[in-house]
Amino acid sequence: MICKNSKALGGGVGVAGRDFPLDIRSFEYLTDAVVVVNDASEIVYLNNAASMLYNSLKEGKFGKQKDLFTEEWLSDKDHEAYVSDLLKNGFWSGEYYHIIPSGVRNFVSCTVTNIKGPSGKPIGTIFLSRKIDLKKRSLESESSSLANLDVEKQELSNIIDTQALQSMMDDLYAVTKIGFAVIDLNGNVLVANGWQDICTKFHRLNPQSLWNCLESDLMLTQGVSQGEFRAYKCKNNMWDFVTPIIIDKKHVGNLFSGQFFFERPDKDQFINQARKYGFNEARYLDALEKVPVVTEEKVKDAMDFLHGMIQFIIEQADQRNALSDLSKELSKSEAKFKSLFDSANVGKSITRITGEIHVNQAFSNMLGYTAGELQNKKWHDITPEDEIPAIQAVTESLINGEKDSTRFEKRYI
Repeated sequence: MICKNSKALGGGVGVAGRDFPLDIRSFEYLTDAVVVVNDASEIVYLNNAASMLYNSLKEGKFGKQKDLFTEEWLSDKDHEAYVSDLLKNGFWSGEYYHIIPSGVRNFVSCTVTNIKGPSGKPIGTIFLSRKIDLKKRSLESESSSLANLDVEKQELSNIIDTQALQSMMDDLYAVTKIGFAVIDLNGNVLVANGWQDICTKFHRLNPQSLWNCLESDLMLTQGVSQGEFRAYKCKNNMWDFVTPIIIDKKHVGNLFSGQFFFERPDKDQFINQARKYGFNEARYLDALEKVPVVTEEKVKDAMDFLHGMIQFIIEQADQRNALSDLSKELSKSEAKFKSLFDSANVGKSITRITGEIHVNQAFSNMLGYTAGELQNKKWHDITPEDEIPAIQAVTESLINGEKDSTRFEKRYI
């Protein structure tokens, strides 16, 4: 198969256009459909799976992307996210419709990735798509966007990038002076800052008051719905805010903000607590004076921002997992191609634009060379000198895109 803007030198296997920093041979055996377009939305490659999905021939000039399929989103919001993600991050993953010219609507899970050239500017786009059978998929799995994370088998600590989140949290604390913490459902503190001395040096060091903290963290947060910010007063009489962290409809942890007061605290109440738990009364009351008094609106605004950052970090982790899976699949495909190429009974060669050749054993045997003797050779080195100009003209027509493929006879030395 030779695609538009592809090169096939000396009867070898086609490779990607010279402006594209990737080897399309790795895509050929993927079960997912792969379509590559240039910056003019012209299709330069599609693999076997794409040919089947879009009911298109692989030979010849493909035309524009819209000639293969048009895109239809489930909502305007999804379309806006698609455009925004491609502009900001260079890739987008989601589910929508690919509609082929015959009118058939294929509902697909698709990852769209910009291809960047040496200058860093986008020079094309890769569409990696898998058709979804809506009849077989349950409503639960249909809404899932984080399947790669397998939430059932992983702790929250293994899903989020705690180092990145801690850095964001510290920056936010420097501006707002409001403390935050992410705590999993087992009571483990994953990231935190701005915790008050009254908690870290007193409440969480005494076994009895510590139990109050854990009971508040784990029990008083039950029943908080996604997107809800609940203020609560713990059993140590400190105020906190909480909102759940939801991944794939599963509650995996909570974002807390605290500790603070909405009005000046009852000093006598804390004197009684100091005596009950055996705290140094003077130091305990000094720590109490350092606890900020804030408005509910200020805390909600800060938490809303940080909660959005957590969801972003989780989505990034999912995308990294997806890219890792794709990389592994591409490696398998490349290994399969190499095996088929090397073991073929017919002589095969792949020629780079710069002239270097890579040949299989059958090709070496056909010409009477060992594999080692042809290593690092160029096609010029095994071509009679008087034929080089003619062969050069043929190869240049392929490199310049004047031809998609060609057939010719040549002698070897």
